[in-house]
Amino acid sequence: MTNVDDAFAGLDGGEQSPENSHQKTEYASLAEFVEDFLLEMCWRDTSAASAIWCPEWWRHPAAILRLDALWRSFEALRLDPALGMSTWLLQHADPHMAVLTDPQGPFKGCNKEHISRSRKIPTDRAPRDIFLADE
Repeated sequence: MTNVDDAFAGLDGGEQSPENSHQKTEYASLAEFVEDFLLEMCWRDTSAASAIWCPEWWRHPAAILRLDALWRSFEALRLDPALGMSTWLLQHADPHMAVLTDPQGPFKGCNKEHISRSRKIPTDRAPRDIFLADE
């Protein structure tokens, strides 16, 4: 994939999570999960400099990736009546929300132009033959 938009195509299409394709999801889309559940249940004070959030979160590919992982893990773990929500909170929601709202996280430098869309860690291209499997 050469385009960031292509990398996330279909994530918010209301598709059922692969883990429970036989089950109907609680939330029909990533947007519904984030807006109707996650932002209320995993609330953070974003008025201070210690935590940030972009109201246009859907414009940030690194945020979409983490939020989609949260949605899919929620849909799978909600079906476990014993430890599902505890596992989801401790192993998924808490660490992902900490990264998402971290001042150095996906929303760092966010402005009206949403510069994070083109932000990349600098790299030199690796030689193409260096990672070939031994024959």
